[in-house]
Amino acid sequence: EIYSHLPVSQRREYYQKYGETLRENIDVNIWNDSCLRDMEQEDIINGSIVISDVRQPHEIHYFTNLGFIPVGVYATKETRMKRLGLRDGDASSESTFNHSTEVNAGNIIKAIFDGRLDGYVIVNEGEKNLTEQRVENIYGFLKRKGE
Repeated sequence: EIYSHLPVSQRREYYQKYGETLRENIDVNIWNDSCLRDMEQEDIINGSIVISDVRQPHEIHYFTNLGFIPVGVYATKETRMKRLGLRDGDASSESTFNHSTEVNAGNIIKAIFDGRLDGYVIVNEGEKNLTEQRVENIYGFLKRKGE
């Protein structure tokens, strides 16, 4: 890990800054293109794929234009703060949740809820294994449906 020398509680912020810097200074689709290249190299581009971290409007646009179907995972801010606190050893700061990746992820989920974006939303207020089961159920449904 690039930031393994930092306390766990600081890594999230640095990863966010790293991603932003590359998008701003190299190419807005640097991460999308990298993900697509990885899929092509693994020869899975025509298979069933789950991309677990699409948070920005340009990312949704990029992948939906390729035929991907967005599946948002929603949890309340309180639940997310509690989980990050358990994972990272502290309750993450308010700035973490005001970061563009968090705000835009929420906007994407709202767009699905409001019908402005075709997709699905999983409510993630329970145990991790329940959420994983819901993801698998939607994945299976979409695969049977041929999407």
